[in-house]
Amino acid sequence: MSHYGLNRFIDDMDYWVEKYPHDQQQLVQAGANSLRKLLSNPDFLNAEFVTAVTHGDHEGRLYTSDEHGYYIQFFAWPAGCKSPVHNHNTWGLMGIMHNCLKVTEYELAYKDQDHFEVKDRQCFDAHAGAIVSLTSPDNEIHCVQNSSDEMSYSLHIYGHEMTNTSRFDLLTGEVCTD
Repeated sequence: MSHYGLNRFIDDMDYWVEKYPHDQQQLVQAGANSLRKLLSNPDFLNAEFVTAVTHGDHEGRLYTSDEHGYYIQFFAWPAGCKSPVHNHNTWGLMGIMHNCLKVTEYELAYKDQDHFEVKDRQCFDAHAGAIVSLTSPDNEIHCVQNSSDEMSYSLHIYGHEMTNTSRFDLLTGEVCTD
């Protein structure tokens, strides 16, 4: 069992955010290595917290860095749950903790501010232990789905609070900004 826990992960993320303030690629690469160590510890989250999030009694926010602005969010994905196609307007990491999530990444060409065309990108199954990284604005439009028949869990790190995020309607080509 790994002794690498949430507090050490936060210390590492603080270090990476300070070391790579203007290089998202380096930041998410270094952060992914730290997240991989965290996921190797099956006991880093309190079981009662996981149960509370699973039952909708807690939103899943684990930590917010007052100094650096990033935050850590735990998600419980019921069978069949699917996010809309969306972006975050910040870098991000997603670590799969249990089961599997299907990730579809999109490359979009904007026709104008409110309409787009989809360009092929990739779709893959991210199994327990997998790390998915996003950089803004080049590689962040995606959809996440639990296509299995059991609960999936994931841990997400976002570069800052999400503002001006968008949802993308693949049928109409419309962009809706929140």
